[in-house]
Amino acid sequence: MPYQIKIALSSLLLLLCVLLLAAAIIVLAYQAHVKHLSFIKTIEALTADREKQVAEMEAAISENPFHHQLNRNLTGLESLSGNPDCGTIIREGLLCAIEWKVMNVQKTGAYEVELETTGTPFRLRQTEELMIYGMFEEALNNVIRHANATAITIWLNYAPHHFECCIADNGVGFGGYKENSTAGSGLYYMRKRAQLLDASLKINSHPMSGTLIRIYLPIPKHN
Repeated sequence: MPYQIKIALSSLLLLLCVLLLAAAIIVLAYQAHVKHLSFIKTIEALTADREKQVAEMEAAISENPFHHQLNRNLTGLESLSGNPDCGTIIREGLLCAIEWKVMNVQKTGAYEVELETTGTPFRLRQTEELMIYGMFEEALNNVIRHANATAITIWLNYAPHHFECCIADNGVGFGGYKENSTAGSGLYYMRKRAQLLDASLKINSHPMSGTLIRIYLPIPKHN
């Protein structure tokens, strides 16, 4: 066989191998594309089915009378985030702000709330009223969020030389509170506010025994 013919046959065979390899790559790419499309369609079908199930569940829940009562309670609790602004507290005073907050908690129907006042109410300094209201609000919000309580009692004691605010609940309580803790909890920031006011903050709580928070502010004679 002439040398030129051998070269031609070898080139033809090489070209055939290249074409077969290219065809195999095209087939594999097509199969991968088909699998990808099938996967996408499966995901879309599962998503549509899930959305249908969620819609059916929501429809079933909305038809339950309990759902409407639950919505009312949740709406009432969410409204607690609306607070009197600084100007209102400064104009109306700490007592009015606390009464406003207590009234909103009572409206939810989720708690029995009692507010007791002893002594003749008097105004504190603006800074003191704003800081004490912040501490009171944090204590009350902790009860709502974490205590699983059904009853809340608030005492305000106006004495000649001190003011006292106590918040007690019958909830699950907690343990492990440390006076010098640097954790970023609401109780920690309550303690920092008390330090700024030269007030004292006492927390008495044990698991399943409720919680008592006492804010004590001395009143200088010139106040």
